[in-house]
Amino acid sequence: FHNVMIDEFQDTSRLQWNNFKVLLIENQATGGNDLLVGDIKQSIYRWRNGDWAILKNVKKELANLSPQDEELRYNFRSKKNIIDFNNAFFPKAAQVLDDLEPDARFKIKDIYSDVEQLTRHTKEEGYASVTLYTKSGNSAPEDYEECMITDMINNIRNLMKEGLTTQDFAILVRKKDNAESLLQWFHQLAPEIKLVSDEAFLLESSVAVQMLVAALFVLNDNKHLNPVPERYLMMHYYNDVLRQPKQVLEIATVKADDLLPEAFTQHKQELAQLPLYLLCERLYQLFQLDKIQGQDTYIFTFMDELQNHLRSNPSDIHTFLNAWDESIHNHSIPASEVDGIRILTIHKSKGLQFHTVLLPYMDWAIEKDRNDDTIWCQAKKEPFDALGTLPINAGKNMQQSDFAPDYNEEHLQRRVDALNMIYV
Repeated sequence: FHNVMIDEFQDTSRLQWNNFKVLLIENQATGGNDLLVGDIKQSIYRWRNGDWAILKNVKKELANLSPQDEELRYNFRSKKNIIDFNNAFFPKAAQVLDDLEPDARFKIKDIYSDVEQLTRHTKEEGYASVTLYTKSGNSAPEDYEECMITDMINNIRNLMKEGLTTQDFAILVRKKDNAESLLQWFHQLAPEIKLVSDEAFLLESSVAVQMLVAALFVLNDNKHLNPVPERYLMMHYYNDVLRQPKQVLEIATVKADDLLPEAFTQHKQELAQLPLYLLCERLYQLFQLDKIQGQDTYIFTFMDELQNHLRSNPSDIHTFLNAWDESIHNHSIPASEVDGIRILTIHKSKGLQFHTVLLPYMDWAIEKDRNDDTIWCQAKKEPFDALGTLPINAGKNMQQSDFAPDYNEEHLQRRVDALNMIYV
C-alpha cells in the first residue's frame, strides 16, 4: 500500500499503535503517504484501551518524519445556534472540571483549546436547551425522573405537532439501564409514542423469526430432550398467529399435536429432509407467519442471512442452529425499517445524525467510586515494587496511600471521559 489512512485515531490503543507505527514508518521510507484523522475531544473508548495521549503526542513521536498538522475549523453538519452553544459551553465546562483539581497533571481546557468551530451558516437556525432540576439537599428530588421524562414527552409531542416523525428523533443515554427505564416510563406516561432500543433491531427480537428457529430446533431434536422450543411454538402460534391467547399452564400440560398444525406435527421426518432454505419457506407457510404484523423485514433479513450461511456451509439444520446461537441471532435489520424513536447509547450513536437529539439522565457521577471499581497500580517503594502491577479497589482511602497518584490520575481521566461523552 502506498497510501494509508487511520480514522478515529484518538481511540487507538497502545498495542495497536505499536503495530501501526512500524508500518507507517516503513511506508514513509518507501515514498508513501500516511494520514491520521482524529479528535481528542471525541475519545470515548478508554474502557476499550483507547488512549487519546497517542494522538496528542504523535507529532513529537514521529518528529523525524516532519508530520504536517491541519486543523479542520469549519463545522458543515450543525446549524449555527448549535455551534454557538458548543463554543460557549465547552470551554467553561472544561474550566469547571479543572477547578476540581488545580494541580492535575494536565489541564482539560488545553484539550478543549480548539473546541470553538466556525460555520458558514448565517441564519439563526438550530436549537439547544438545558433543563436543570433543583436538588433536594445533596440528592435529586424524589420526583426528578418522572419530571424529567414528562418534560421530554411534552417536547416530543409539541415537535410532532409541528410535523416531525419518530424517525427524526433520537434519545441518547450513557447506560443500558437508562434505556430500560425510559421504555417503562414511556409505556406508562405516553403509550402513543413508540420507543425502540437497539435490541429491537436484532433478529432475535422478532417473534416470527424466533418461531422459525424454534421449529428448526424441534425438527433437530429427535429424542425430545428439550421441550422449550416446542412450547414456545405452541404459545406464540396461538397468541400471535391465531389470536387465541392460551394460559402458560395450559401450554405446559397440553400435547403439541393438539395445538400445532398437523402438517408440522405429523410430517417432521419429511420436513427435516428438505433443503434448509426450502424448509424455512415451508415452515413460514405452515405456521402462517404472515399473519403477525410488522415481521416482514425481519423474515427477509433472516432469509438473507440463511442464504449467506449456505454459501459456505452444508444445508443441515444442526450446523445452522449452531451458527444462529453463535452470531446470526445478533444480526440487525436496517434501522429505517423499525418505526419509533430510537434509544441509543452514546457510544453507538457516534457518527449518526438526527433532526432532534434528547439527552436525559445527564446527572453522571464523575467522581464517585463504585464498589467494583479497580485501578491497576504500580508500587514504587521497596519491597512492594517487586510485586509488579497490582489491582487496587478504588476508594478515597487510596489518597492516603502510596497509590494516591494513580487514584488522582484515574479521576482526571474520568473527567475527560465525561466531557468527551457530552461533546460526542
